[in-house]
Amino acid sequence: MGMSTMVIGGNGYVGSHVLRQLVHAGQQPICYDIAPPSPLWADMSEQIKMVPGDVLNISDLIRAIKEFDVDRIVLLASLVTFASQRNPVKAYQLNIGSTLNVLEAARVFPLKRIVYASSLAVYGRTPEKEPIPENTPRLPVSLYGSTKVFCEDLGIAYHRNYGVDFCAVRFPGMWGPGQGLIMAGKSTIYGSGKFAELVEKPARGEKAILPGIEQKYELLYIKDARDLVHRLLMAEKLKHRVYNAGNENLCSLQEVAGLLKQFLPAAEIEFEEGIRFPEGYDFAMPCGNYLEISRAKQELRYSPRFKPPEALRDYLSFLRQKA
Repeated sequence: MGMSTMVIGGNGYVGSHVLRQLVHAGQQPICYDIAPPSPLWADMSEQIKMVPGDVLNISDLIRAIKEFDVDRIVLLASLVTFASQRNPVKAYQLNIGSTLNVLEAARVFPLKRIVYASSLAVYGRTPEKEPIPENTPRLPVSLYGSTKVFCEDLGIAYHRNYGVDFCAVRFPGMWGPGQGLIMAGKSTIYGSGKFAELVEKPARGEKAILPGIEQKYELLYIKDARDLVHRLLMAEKLKHRVYNAGNENLCSLQEVAGLLKQFLPAAEIEFEEGIRFPEGYDFAMPCGNYLEISRAKQELRYSPRFKPPEALRDYLSFLRQKA
């Protein structure tokens, strides 16, 4: 019987790209999501099986796993940073409840692997001057980060006690094709969504007005992110339960704006001075450095291909094709 991969949260930004990667690899993946089908994989709708479902309903989840002979799961369903901070009860219900249900399903049906989307938020605001390895103490300062720590530990406990092949991948901020479409109306104070705004507005001939916070972030291009997820899914055997994702680079909005001007000299970009994180939102400040990824490099032969210049070139090419 053929391999079947289920992407839970497949209609989100990362999930849409993971589905595309699986189709390119010759699979016919299952998108399990309560949200409507994503426009980012509409051109592949014949190769992707859309199964409407709530991951918090374990009966429906197990039924879908059984019906479609699922043997691998990518778990991406999550309430993200700002939404989690605004609604902590919902954050714990969704982020932890979804993980527990998937792990229970994997205990009942011996799945080959679960790849869980964790986050650099587990580290908190580490003052590291060196790249941050996976064994760095986890000291989350956000509700979101604390749910990710709990879910990592839950998955590792299921691995140790029940043999569930669980791994977590800690993502930094991500950007790339389709982000503006998926994130429309979901504005954030700062973060990867602002980088999408920086690129996509000038590409449409519009002026980009952005916060003047000179803060450097690690940004992982979405095509590198989905490549690592696929490598984790398909590896015959994993030596570890947790892997950092990243591209070994830090950049600010201002630096990316300078690069963008090389591709779009007429781009209108304005930075509003004096904007700071509002009181109570300091949880969104980044780690002190980028994530160390030698584990993924050595074990999975992962090598990020898109530093900011290459990422911008590819991103703008996508936007021109969609114009």
